[in-house]
Parts: sequence; structure tokens; C-alpha cells
Amino acid sequence: MNEKSNFNQFIQGMIGDGINGMHTAAIARIENYDPSLMKADITIMQTGDEVFDVPVSYFHTKDFIIRPPYQKGDLVTVIFAESSIDELITTGEQQEPRAKEKFSITDAIITQGVQTFQVPLPIGHENDLIIAKKDFTSKVVIKESGEVVIESDSNIYLGENATEGVPLGDQLKQWLDSHTHAYTWSDPGGNGVTSPPLNQSPAPSKKVKTE
Repeated sequence: MNEKSNFNQFIQGMIGDGINGMHTAAIARIENYDPSLMKADITIMQTGDEVFDVPVSYFHTKDFIIRPPYQKGDLVTVIFAESSIDELITTGEQQEPRAKEKFSITDAIITQGVQTFQVPLPIGHENDLIIAKKDFTSKVVIKESGEVVIESDSNIYLGENATEGVPLGDQLKQWLDSHTHAYTWSDPGGNGVTSPPLNQSPAPSKKVKTE
């Protein structure tokens, strides 16, 4: 083997080692999730490597959040930072990373959940924006037409500590228009039932304001 071949093998070996240590993106499984610090322990599905205290990316501004309720076993996509993020994540301040590794497996960031083709979502709302349980039993839908639908197989509370329910307009109107009262009289004595109201109650509003 000549010197040129040895040199080529040496270069290819260096490139191979560099590529093997360079990570770009992967699919991982949530093993543990902290919804307060927004970090998780994960297992990389393709390799079985475990990575701990991985930052979880989510919709986050100065005053607002949408926080995903990840659970053990959920599949997520992860990316790997170009340089170490340890100091930045710990302090929140811009600074030069101490570690010199690039695209290291320890610098993973969870971006979002990923759906396998084995478990399809329910059919419906393909053209709408939807926030829902995976089986669609509870959902908030902003339709393509602009309508907003809130639906649940359970209770819907307008206020976390609500103790009273909001009556259904059509049912309340039907009761108001048809209700009667039992009454009695003493001279000479008897009882009876009133007739329903002569005037119909107002129709339910198409728009409702709650406080």
C-alpha cells in the first residue's frame, strides 16, 4: 500500500470519526418530564442513548405560553445544538460555551411531538385549527369559516374554580314558556295549577358574555 492510499484512509477515518460524533436530529422517547422547568430525560430511539435534562421547546413569549403535557412514552423530535448550551440554559445569559464539542448528543433540544403512522388521528377538522385530546372527546376548534367550537364529553368550566353552571338557552326558554305553578285557596278551599305564561320569553342570544 503506497503513501497516498494510507493518507486517503487516514483522511477518511478522520471524516468518519467526525461524522459519527456529529448529531443533527433524531426521534426520542420521553422517560421523565418536568413541566415546571420544561426539561425531560429521553431515550434516542435509533441508538438507545439516554440523555438527561434536555430543554423542551414550546410556544413561549414574555407573557404567554402554550405548554404541552408530555408523558412518559411520548415520542418527540430532537435537534442538537451547534455548540454547547449548558451555560446558556443554566444562566439564561449569552456567553461563550466552555465545552468545544459541536452537535453533541448532550446538547439535545426537544422541538415537538411526532406521530407514528401506526396510530392515526381521528378523521375530521382537516381544514381547521384544533386543540384537543387525541381522541377528540374534548376539543377547541377554530373553523375555516371563523366559527369557534368548544366541545367536551365532560364538563366545560368558564373559570377554574367555577361552582355554578351556565343554563342551556333553548332548554331554559322551553321551561320558562311552559312552566306552571300549583296553588291553593282557603275560601271555600281548593287547589289548582296555573296556565303557562301568556307572553313568550326572549329568544336565546347568539352571543354570550360571561364574567
